[in-house]
Amino acid sequence: MFRLIEQSLLPGSYDIQVAGELDKAVIDELRAAIERAAPHDLVLIGLQGCEFIDSSGIGTIAQAYNERTANGQRFAVYGATDQVRRVLSLTGMFDKGVAFESLEAAMTETNPEVSE
Repeated sequence: MFRLIEQSLLPGSYDIQVAGELDKAVIDELRAAIERAAPHDLVLIGLQGCEFIDSSGIGTIAQAYNERTANGQRFAVYGATDQVRRVLSLTGMFDKGVAFESLEAAMTETNPEVSE
């Protein structure tokens, strides 16, 4: 069963937890959650509970990353399960700085003041 859990973290940070299978049938729910997070400087997508991701999920993540970074905002996914981690690796998301192993890494590595 697919579900999203949304919460503000630190001021300016918004976390969206994905549980279940992230595919074409539910992708509009993730897109809507990302839109709700728009006012925040940093949007994080937690994938610890995501059992599967298809091309629509990867495309939505890539699009959100590109749009937010073009606007000077930050975006990252983190905590992927084994299957999802393999897909993210194959698509270069870890190499491009979109995907991280943990919440802490995502918050630190996407913060220019910390990583400089």
